[in-house]
Amino acid sequence: MLLTPEMIDMMLDSFIETLIMVGIAGVIGGAIGIPLGILLHVTSPQGILSAKVFNRTIGVLVIFHRHPDKTEENAKKPEEEPHEEN
Repeated sequence: MLLTPEMIDMMLDSFIETLIMVGIAGVIGGAIGIPLGILLHVTSPQGILSAKVFNRTIGVLVIFHRHPDKTEENAKKPEEEPHEEN
C-alpha cells in the first residue's frame, strides 16, 4: 500500500492539529495545576501558611476530580512492605 501525496498531507495536518490540541491542554492543565499544587503544599500542616481546613477541603476536591479508575487503583493498592533479600 503506497501513500499518496494527499494522504501524507492529511496525516501531517492531523499530526499538527494533535500537537496543537495536546499543547493547549497541557498549558491549561499547567496553568491550573501548578498554582494549585503550590497552594496545597504551602497550606499543608508543615507549610509556611498552614491552613489545615483549607488544605483538606482543596485536597478532597482534587482527589474527587481525579479519574475514577486512578482513584480506585490507589485505594485498592496495599502498602508494600520492604523485604529483605538473602
